[in-house]
Amino acid sequence: MTVSPAHGPYDLPSSWKTERFRVKNAGSNELAFWNLVWYAFVSMKDDYKMLPRGKSFNLLPDDWTQERFKVLMLDEATALEPGCEVGLHSTIHNRFVRMNANQDMDQSHPYNINDFPRTWEWERFMVVLGEELNHDILHYGRSTADWGFHQKTHNRYIKMAGTDMMASPTLDLGMVPDGWNSERFRVVNAGAKHVAIHNGYYNRFIRMHPSGVDCSGGVGVNGLPSGWTWERFKILQTSGIKPETGVDRMVPGATVSLKSGRTNKWCADLGNLIRCDKNGIGAWERFYIEKVPVGNAVAMRGGRGNRWCEERTFTIGCIRNAIGTYEQFFITSAMGETLKSITQLMSGRSKILLSSSSLCLASEQSYIRENLCNNTHAANGSKPNPASWCFFWSSLQCQLGGAIVQALKLLHPDAP
Repeated sequence: MTVSPAHGPYDLPSSWKTERFRVKNAGSNELAFWNLVWYAFVSMKDDYKMLPRGKSFNLLPDDWTQERFKVLMLDEATALEPGCEVGLHSTIHNRFVRMNANQDMDQSHPYNINDFPRTWEWERFMVVLGEELNHDILHYGRSTADWGFHQKTHNRYIKMAGTDMMASPTLDLGMVPDGWNSERFRVVNAGAKHVAIHNGYYNRFIRMHPSGVDCSGGVGVNGLPSGWTWERFKILQTSGIKPETGVDRMVPGATVSLKSGRTNKWCADLGNLIRCDKNGIGAWERFYIEKVPVGNAVAMRGGRGNRWCEERTFTIGCIRNAIGTYEQFFITSAMGETLKSITQLMSGRSKILLSSSSLCLASEQSYIRENLCNNTHAANGSKPNPASWCFFWSSLQCQLGGAIVQALKLLHPDAP
């Protein structure tokens, strides 16, 4: 036994016959390696020399122990298989690869690989085969298959376009069609449980740079330099990471819609106030959730003017260009573990919980002021007049995608 000329781990030359081995299950979690040219198994002798030992592939004797080996995986990245749903995480940037609504590839908010938010959809990709597996090709030349990465929300595939990354034309989930060479990728071992994703048509790797996602310089599948960190990703299996609670849904990077339980209508960003009187969801009924610079609060940006929402007197308005104390909200679960779908919003300004009345349905302003003590007693500590019936329950519903979770809010803290 000797060694071949220098060559990378992928795409062995078709003329290399003595470097190819068939793997035989030898029992007891052991394997045997057989070469067609020499019609022999690899054998380790007592002096630790490696020699061929002739025998037919199907006739490995039970008492041949020197031809049996156990495989120890020293660096095993998460395996990819057709039908698995994955996220692609860049360790160096601490972000996931994402397909956005502009048919472009970019990067997520910063998140550790094990903190993948349950509500994220744009960062999930279904792995599909790029072509039918041809075992002759796999044995004589190609050592890895082509894969495609399909994004369900946008119904598109990841696509390499020259030196840029983008989304393919819309196409239902399935094998990557013949001729779609820009959507075919090979996943190679990049060391330290990382992978690199290579497109053979452009001969480049997918990479994440500090402000986006594009392609590496031209390099073969065996030519990934050891110092290229932007081209290395870890694979996260995401199929089991799904929303469970309302808190899970209100995470930075999510876009949500709010539905009042009192009116059963959607809440719209009207600039100076949010009014819950809409029958459907349009641009004004969508709110973007962002993490604030300090603490565990979040901020909401309205869909009308693309401005931050703040707590105001008797209302919430989306009119600010920056995030301050009044624009911060805390997401909490209500009533412990008994009602896991309950979500509450607490204002960063007054530290009171918000209800659908706090969102200021304009038609209910007089009702709130006359019957609910102007909604100021919780903020300034004043006691309400019992005769004013300051016991008011309301519900808030938050929608992300097709799922709805209900949020229950008691306006007056002394109510039973």
